[in-house]
Amino acid sequence: MALHMLKSAKGSLKRGEEDARAVDGDTVLLTGATGALGTHTLVQVLRLTHAPSVVCLVRAISDKEAESRVDASLAHRRLPRLVDLRRIGARITCLCTIGEILAHDIFVVLHVGWPVNFNYSLRSFTSPIQATVDLLNAFPSARHLLISSVSAVSATSRSPIPETVSTDVLTAEPMGYSRSKWITEQLFSFAADKGWSTGIARAGQIVGDTAHGVWNGDEACSLILRSFRTLKVLPNRDVAGSIISWLPVDHAAWAISRLARLISEEKRCDVWNLAARPQPYSSVLAWIAQDDSLPACEVVEYHTWISVLQKSIENQDDEPAAKLLGFFTSRNSAAGHDGLRLSTKKLRKTLVRTLHAEGMDDAVGEVERRLSGVDQSLLKRVFDTWREDGLF
Repeated sequence: MALHMLKSAKGSLKRGEEDARAVDGDTVLLTGATGALGTHTLVQVLRLTHAPSVVCLVRAISDKEAESRVDASLAHRRLPRLVDLRRIGARITCLCTIGEILAHDIFVVLHVGWPVNFNYSLRSFTSPIQATVDLLNAFPSARHLLISSVSAVSATSRSPIPETVSTDVLTAEPMGYSRSKWITEQLFSFAADKGWSTGIARAGQIVGDTAHGVWNGDEACSLILRSFRTLKVLPNRDVAGSIISWLPVDHAAWAISRLARLISEEKRCDVWNLAARPQPYSSVLAWIAQDDSLPACEVVEYHTWISVLQKSIENQDDEPAAKLLGFFTSRNSAAGHDGLRLSTKKLRKTLVRTLHAEGMDDAVGEVERRLSGVDQSLLKRVFDTWREDGLF
């Protein structure tokens, strides 16, 4: 099915000779502005030295609702509200249809929005794949950056995973979400061959921001961490293994805001693995144990944690992690695996180059800081915020 859907998407791409014109504007089109990464990306783009105008394309029944949804997301994530951003000169427009955006001279399209549900079938992603095609067709002269997922290539036997597009669908995890990301990566690579300027930022695990620790409590990794409040146990590894490369969402957005302007105008699709420096998952467990404000828990083997979760479901306990039991069970095969290792050489080199262009002296140090991963203080902020929001 994946190959059939890819063929259909490729066939829907339309580009004429008149579409090769250069774009002189500075307007950025952003999708996914109501999600965690999209909201932070909006703020980071506006913080650039030469802040562009930003148009947010939002699923809504009206432009007013689109603006309301973006503003609510900013508030939830403890970020400046739209009125505050506009007060300091930010140019932000929230629209609900592509047709309205055609009047804007779009320079960059940031494809951040995507349904995140590991229980969805591949066919369920037909609409977002077509929406991506529509944006490529609508803005053929813009630079397009796709925010993909490491799950599009995480089934590969290669380690570290290279910053390249994989043409083998079997390198994607056998889930609808992962296969849909693989299809879209192929589409972007194909589009580059046909004249579009495209790039791919392939995100690993994104976690709470460094300032407030706001992290979606319904993601797989966050559900595991939240589960010990009721289960009283935590697994001795992450779903992918014993090594993690978790990246704070504000640092991921910071990188995205800079990568977009370096997409090549040549017929190639640059790929960057958006991940932090590898860390042992045992560090996360140690930080939890050292936090006196958190309840005590026992660290157990991953399969034992699954058994405890299953028993909780049988007892009809109110355990949020139950919704992803099938996914968690499928990760049993990662037992003994030390986790995904991603090459980030191109990412680091590209970010250093952008910071040098911005006039920063210690560009290497800044990139290392941004990609250093999580620490004990961030994890504490995450749990504190979950408590404030009634999630822990």
